[in-house]
Amino acid sequence: MQIHINRAGQAYGPYEFDSVKDYFAKGQLLPDDMAWHEGLAEWIPLKNLIDGAQAAPEPVAAPVGNSCPKCQAAIEPDQVVCMGCGNILSGAAPAKTGYSPASPGGKLPIVGCIKRGWQVLRGSMGSMILFTVIGYLIVAIGCVIPLVNLLASGPLMAGFIYFFILKVRGEEAEIGVIFSGFKRNFVQLMLAGIVPGLLIGAIAIPGMAVLFGTLIGGIGIPAIEALAQGTIPSISWLSIVGVVVGFLLIIVPCYYFGLCWMFTLPLTIDRQMGFWDAMKASRAAVRGNWWRLLFFMIVIGILGELGVIGLCIGLFITIPWMLTSMACAYEHLAGNG
Repeated sequence: MQIHINRAGQAYGPYEFDSVKDYFAKGQLLPDDMAWHEGLAEWIPLKNLIDGAQAAPEPVAAPVGNSCPKCQAAIEPDQVVCMGCGNILSGAAPAKTGYSPASPGGKLPIVGCIKRGWQVLRGSMGSMILFTVIGYLIVAIGCVIPLVNLLASGPLMAGFIYFFILKVRGEEAEIGVIFSGFKRNFVQLMLAGIVPGLLIGAIAIPGMAVLFGTLIGGIGIPAIEALAQGTIPSISWLSIVGVVVGFLLIIVPCYYFGLCWMFTLPLTIDRQMGFWDAMKASRAAVRGNWWRLLFFMIVIGILGELGVIGLCIGLFITIPWMLTSMACAYEHLAGNG
């Protein structure tokens, strides 16, 4: 059974039913996405289809030419149900419109995302460079003002990211898009800009306790005592191990969850999801691609560093290229899928 998906007027698929269930479980398809398959008289919420709330009736027969095989009433080529007798027309399928990736999720095409990012940037380089400069200034101002940054940093950063997502989709995007987070899901974007950082900070607390405990108790205090006695301070192997373990307990969880939740803001503004659902959907999208995503971030980071060449003028090219490539990665793993 081939399932067609429609989200906000854009159609995707068709996908096998087992694939749809898998994408739904991973959060890449949403409960309120509309679904249709051959035999259904109308689009229904995907959750209803998954739960089996509405079973598909058996089609009577395939349409012959431009008439209903049951009552011979005239029908359109893309018609799903005969308006004369109510017969379900086998073979009718909704038309596809808009941007539609081949399938949601899958392996991240690292080179493909970077190439696609360059193609998009090259197509409107002037406006994208201008937006990057102005956008960075606006986000920086919004993030440094006390109290205001708690309210504005998430929506501003989301609007900044959303500009590049729209460009990747071939949609119109003006400089004002950076303020779209104040109109699209503001409260959830505010929380999406705060909560993941707080959670990552909390996760890093054990590592910080080990690190600073070792630096103070295992290295600092013994060094002060040794100097007071006129001897040369020494560092034990246990202290060295403590420092290394502390660093790892900070770095590894921060990198892991940082990548897992990197699509939280774009999902919150793009799909207008709740921040917690966006965090779960982001982690589901990254699952199976974490190492590839890490390598992708390293590669585009190196790409950004190349912009330092030529008195940093290259940054005007490499930074929007990085951001557009990241938008391509979002589109592939979590955006329209």
